[in-house]
Amino acid sequence: MASGGTTKVEICEPTEQPSASPEALEFMSSVGLDELRLCQFPESLQSLSDSFVELGSFTASVQSTYYEQDGPEDQQCLLVHISSQSTVDDVPCGSAITAYISIQLETLEQHHHEFVKLKGHSLDKKTHMRRRGDQMVISRVITEGQVSGEE
Repeated sequence: MASGGTTKVEICEPTEQPSASPEALEFMSSVGLDELRLCQFPESLQSLSDSFVELGSFTASVQSTYYEQDGPEDQQCLLVHISSQSTVDDVPCGSAITAYISIQLETLEQHHHEFVKLKGHSLDKKTHMRRRGDQMVISRVITEGQVSGEE
């Protein structure tokens, strides 16, 4: 953690790629736009205590959109958004993920935000991933209390 200074690290080196079985590759190649359209939905849930006091919420949605690229045409993709917020023992916390996923089910860009607000010691983490060519650039900001550090 940084205590006043800021450090930023971008990871651009390719890592060893996991391999898929031939059956998995065959299945993934058979998934088309018609099947992906069946996966689009919005959903929302509320959690309540036994005395019907709201404790938190959860939302999820998948929808078709276009992802802005550096080239002349935007890429058709899926926008996935998931978030949850709750209070546990009077401590607010939550998480949100927003991702652009290609029709080939590859992550194009993803934002992830988590937080916990403890009295005197809050924690906030934000991670951003973006595909650049065949590499993924990742940046992360972690804030504890009023101290911020970037990785």
